[in-house]
Amino acid sequence: MKKNIGILLILLITSLNLHASKGFLNCLKNDVDLKKTVIIFYSPDCSYCSKMEKEIAQNEKFQELIKANYNIQIVNIKTDEGKKIAALYKVKAVPTIVNYDQTSLVIKKRKGFGSINKFSTFLNLNKYTKTNISDFSLSICGDGVLDAGEVCDDGNTTDGDGCSSTCEFESVCGDGVLEGNEVCDDGNTLDGDSCASNCEIENVCGNGVLDAGEVCDDANNTDGDGCSSTCEFESVCGDGVLEGNEVCDDGNTLDGDSCASNCEIENVCGNGVLDAGEVCDDANNTDGDGCSSTCQDESLVINEYGIAFTELKSYPIPFTNELSVSLYLLHNSDVELIVYDITGKQVHTKTIDNVSFGKNEIVFKDIQFLKSGNYLLKINVTNQLGTYYKVSNILKK
Repeated sequence: MKKNIGILLILLITSLNLHASKGFLNCLKNDVDLKKTVIIFYSPDCSYCSKMEKEIAQNEKFQELIKANYNIQIVNIKTDEGKKIAALYKVKAVPTIVNYDQTSLVIKKRKGFGSINKFSTFLNLNKYTKTNISDFSLSICGDGVLDAGEVCDDGNTTDGDGCSSTCEFESVCGDGVLEGNEVCDDGNTLDGDSCASNCEIENVCGNGVLDAGEVCDDANNTDGDGCSSTCEFESVCGDGVLEGNEVCDDGNTLDGDSCASNCEIENVCGNGVLDAGEVCDDANNTDGDGCSSTCQDESLVINEYGIAFTELKSYPIPFTNELSVSLYLLHNSDVELIVYDITGKQVHTKTIDNVSFGKNEIVFKDIQFLKSGNYLLKINVTNQLGTYYKVSNILKK
């Protein structure tokens, strides 16, 4: 009896090749004559059939195994011939799958598709191909189902909501959770609070937090309090600490005490400190005691250029290998020494910049080459008051 049924089914299956659909599930069509046959009944207006076709079309591995092990026949029950075949198999709903094994003459029928896993179980695909049914699971990101290979699935394919369009966890800046590439996350997306709207550290001077690039942060943007509005140390004149561009800091902002209110040295005659411009300072402002009330040596005659010309002299005369020049300055000055022969020709020169105020001695040590005889020495002194010069006769042995 089974043999007769088998022959009848073979004839029916052969006839299906003449009436099969030319569009539905083309991905499963093959030209191989196999012992196992699968007949899939469908109709063009069947939404479940469309879902079945879409899911199978996305799973190439499943397609390959089906085509390698089964003859696939597709029947459209809306056609006249399809109606007749459906009646023979008592198919009244679609999709319906009929599995026929010509070797065992066993016919199995299943209503509905369900899923690839259920389809594979119905066909005993794991038995015939030694393949795990779970291998056919199709991960569809965005369907709300946590499939294999997915870390998350929130039912959509939108980025920026914690689960990405590829179903991977993504960091959401502003949720208060430090994750992903976030350097910080303070629970908001506001700028100006040390953690920027893109969850990266931002330097906010004045927030009381020592951020990168800041030397100080005193929680305000006020200058003049030791930490500037750009969060850098600033010198505060009068705090007793020598810092920044301060030349002095005596702990106050008073003038007249040697350190001015702007923390620069001031010349105060009579304070007992030899300041710039002072020849002497005997801690009083009394004249007639050798140091005048303007802190000048009362024995010296100071000219309009701040030079005690009575002290401007050269020695010894005559000289041999060295010549010294003595001068007294009220201000730092540049000094130039020029030697001329009796014809007026310049034979040697020496320049010294920024010679300190007070008594100085400059020594010529490189004039051994001069021949014996008479020469002229011109001394040029240049300072803030102008340039003064003096010419003297000198004699070389």
